[in-house]
Amino acid sequence: MKSISILLATVLLVTMLAACDDGLATPPDQAAETQTQGALVPPGGGTGGHETLVYGVKTVDYAMSDYDANQKNIPLYQYINQHTDIYSYSMDDHTKKMIFSDKDLPIFLLNTSGGGETAIHDIVVANPGSGKLYARMMPRDQYTAYEEAGSLYELSTDGSNQYKKLFDFSSPDTFVLSPDATKIASLSGGALVVRDLASGEEISRMALDEFNDNWVSKISWAPDGKTLLMEVAAGETSVTPVQPYSQTTGSYLVNIYDKTMNKLNLPIFQNPMELAPGFMTDPASFAYFPRSNHLMGMARKYSDSSYAVELFSVDLDGANRVEIPIGYNESVWEFTISPNEQYIAYQCKQNICIKQLQAARSDVVSQAPAPGASADKEQTVIGWLEK
Repeated sequence: MKSISILLATVLLVTMLAACDDGLATPPDQAAETQTQGALVPPGGGTGGHETLVYGVKTVDYAMSDYDANQKNIPLYQYINQHTDIYSYSMDDHTKKMIFSDKDLPIFLLNTSGGGETAIHDIVVANPGSGKLYARMMPRDQYTAYEEAGSLYELSTDGSNQYKKLFDFSSPDTFVLSPDATKIASLSGGALVVRDLASGEEISRMALDEFNDNWVSKISWAPDGKTLLMEVAAGETSVTPVQPYSQTTGSYLVNIYDKTMNKLNLPIFQNPMELAPGFMTDPASFAYFPRSNHLMGMARKYSDSSYAVELFSVDLDGANRVEIPIGYNESVWEFTISPNEQYIAYQCKQNICIKQLQAARSDVVSQAPAPGASADKEQTVIGWLEK
């Protein structure tokens, strides 16, 4: 596949936005710290367009423990009170506002299966061009496990809290919107499924039986709208030995129309990192840039008792690996790239951090984050809208 080179430049940390009552803190008047670091400008990035980050804050209150509720056979919705507020943050004027809340609605946003009570990444997706949000939701009085429940809803983004059910959409582990916003790809029931967004009808279904002993952890659309990048991890590090699962872990390019699957065989795309001899954790995770046929990668470096996260850009042929400095930050589990490839946002220590990928800058400006959110109130990056 044709290599697309990446221009070296510098990274400006626009702001580290703290988790407070509404999820973000006001940007500082002056930088708390300044240093010089190298970074990149991806091809396709530019200065045009007005981009807005979308993030969510989920609050969960427990009337009793899961154990006590199960002993008394009390339905989930009767002992857990939860709601999600979704905010936007403008990169033009650095203002934030609430654009949707399910607090007073008869339906509520679900959580990511396996992601904890507060995790909503891969539950809400943003359509940059139309300014709409799509989310998995279910009625508050429905007693069904999160991973088995839900329908796909279209949500308003003007604060009016309007919603419209599109179709039943149960059991997806994760889903992503195609670049032209006409299709939704999801991992569900051991298969990679692509649906028409308007009708919910299946366009393509590929069984993933060869990965039954693995964990298909992430999917990402290529700009062409017909190719998906699929990440296959090993699963639990404490129970999964390197062999034989290392043979199937890694990154795969999947064509949804001819149903072909090609593994990226370069070491950077497939080698797991070992915690101890014979055991491994997830390989690096990758996602396409919105407009360019190259990838953003996220990897973890482990020491005796802790780890640090690295972000980097790389071409599909493994060339031009360029680190994007984010410092020691073990809490980064997800990231989202803005439509014009100007910014990257990621969760960091229960805050939202934003970096600008731009040339002709030599500073990294940072603010020490304010006290983080409590364990039952956590914010999650969702995506971007553009004017």
